[in-house]
Amino acid sequence: MTNLANHVESTKTKFGVEATEIHKRIDYLLSSHTLNFNHRSNHEFEKLFNLLRKEFPEEFLLSDIIKDHLRLDELGLKPGKMHGFYPGKRRPEDYYVTPDEAIIALLDREGFGGKGWEPASGNGAIVKFFPAIMASDIRKDPDVVGEKGIDFLMENRQVDFIITNPPFKLGLAFAEHALKSAKKVALFLRIQFLESKSRYQFFKINPPVRVYVFVNRISCLDENGKPLGSLMPFAWFIWERGFKGKPALDWILTK
Repeated sequence: MTNLANHVESTKTKFGVEATEIHKRIDYLLSSHTLNFNHRSNHEFEKLFNLLRKEFPEEFLLSDIIKDHLRLDELGLKPGKMHGFYPGKRRPEDYYVTPDEAIIALLDREGFGGKGWEPASGNGAIVKFFPAIMASDIRKDPDVVGEKGIDFLMENRQVDFIITNPPFKLGLAFAEHALKSAKKVALFLRIQFLESKSRYQFFKINPPVRVYVFVNRISCLDENGKPLGSLMPFAWFIWERGFKGKPALDWILTK
């Protein structure tokens, strides 16, 4: 079996200390399963990829950390599309369209009044449920609804509420900035957002007032409205400025 431990230090320098722990867990998985890379088989890669998907949060699995660790080019592997994703490659700007069922389920449970803002509007999946909402997106694609080329994290607008499906890799930054910009915040995020030390420190100071967990895993859509093919665990995280109590947890069962 290929020993990948020699790549740890270079990746530690590139990605930080947290990557070192990821490497250790990858090496543990590699040493715990019989995976032969010598014949450079796509089938063997897919076996490993599936193991890693079960072990790691997607923000790490679909990042350059994994790709760098495995050195796919050196191994001569050319994995095809698996479970709707390409290893090491994310959709541009983390653009995953929110399905209608997820938005409708939230509106059945939460009210939103006053001036609103959708700062990662994309093609308007959420905006269409809020006719008067302000919409913007950092992307400049023709299908973007609202203001184009607007970096939410650099804006200082004040509104009554913010509702969005942010890029997961920027979930914490969006949550922090949204609470400075709005009295009420609703973010559609994967359940893994509850994890990590950095987010734990944020939650201690800014606990969500409610978290709605989807019982059924959700498939986000591409820009053409087609399911991406990978079902993921999602939840709506609701914050209200000034709340310091314990979050209430509820579940959403979709059809």
